[in-house]
Amino acid sequence: MTINPWYLPSSDAFEVLVALVLESEHAGDRITRNRPPDWGVDIVRREASGSYHAYQCKHYRHPRLTELRRALEASLTVALEFRSRQPWKDYTLCVSHDLTADQRYECMQVARRMGLREREFDIRCGTSFLFTLGKNQWIWERAIEATRNEQAFRRSAYSPVHDPAWSDSALRRVVSDVLRRNTRLSVAEALQARGIMELAMSDWYELAAQFFDSTKESLRMIAFEKEIPSFWMTKSGHRYFELNRRLISNQVEVKRIYVFDFAWATEAPEMFRTMVHHLAQQVAIGVKCRGMDQCEFSETLKLNCALFGVQDEDNVALFAPDELSVTLVREHDHVTNAIDVYEDLFASPTCHSVNKLLRYSRSL
Repeated sequence: MTINPWYLPSSDAFEVLVALVLESEHAGDRITRNRPPDWGVDIVRREASGSYHAYQCKHYRHPRLTELRRALEASLTVALEFRSRQPWKDYTLCVSHDLTADQRYECMQVARRMGLREREFDIRCGTSFLFTLGKNQWIWERAIEATRNEQAFRRSAYSPVHDPAWSDSALRRVVSDVLRRNTRLSVAEALQARGIMELAMSDWYELAAQFFDSTKESLRMIAFEKEIPSFWMTKSGHRYFELNRRLISNQVEVKRIYVFDFAWATEAPEMFRTMVHHLAQQVAIGVKCRGMDQCEFSETLKLNCALFGVQDEDNVALFAPDELSVTLVREHDHVTNAIDVYEDLFASPTCHSVNKLLRYSRSL
């Protein structure tokens, strides 16, 4: 599959990817990531000669000129203020998505207005990383893994299942309660009883794996493009593919809507075909799948999350990418409303069947 930096789920993942790419491209140099306060520089590359090169990373799925200009001005202001302490030779703006000609020109103008000469400022965008990533695909996995570690760090009260400390956590006690009662006690209900309303994404997936079988009638999920490449298209997603198969064998109706950028068809046709092939694999085991363009979705439903799911008529799970957490909602009115919204979306003409997408992908 094609891997591009703009598919990464977080700014931290993009910073890690840039650092690893630089390590690969400049084997003799020392690469250092700055943690806040970073003096306007996310990554420093030091040559053996002692020269410093500064890199500022900006992760945007769809960069807007005003946002990009404002962010660059803010970072450069601080970087120039501390340049005497961190004496970099040149400053490179790394952006996860490719820029338009206007955006690139305006960024160059910002640097010029702030006193940088042409040789002191450069821009590196999305596809410029592909050559190195193509030769070193492990970089992608490392960047994704760094995001999971960051989630675990930020939500340290709920350690991942594979961490021995998890056995002493509130999350482990919830799991023990559910298993001990041997009833269809909702995991969401048990979490709520202990005052846990948010989970790290990694913990949510671990819980889902253990209690998939508690779904009795239906599972409705929407996966968004921030989640799809980092999970479903890597080895992490294989277990859930098999769990979906098991649910279907138990006569559970499984529905999935995958929301992604249909512009991939022209900008990255290999990625588009890979995505459609993934949907076809789901359909082959009995999952009812649809694909929807992210622009169509945004115009239809204002939902700022990277994962949305309804289990039976019991609970709704929302993954907020900015907070790196899953929120569980159990109020009956919210759940039934979520089901109605989901079914309307699934039946809408802008939600395309996999067969239609396959025919289109074959024409590319």
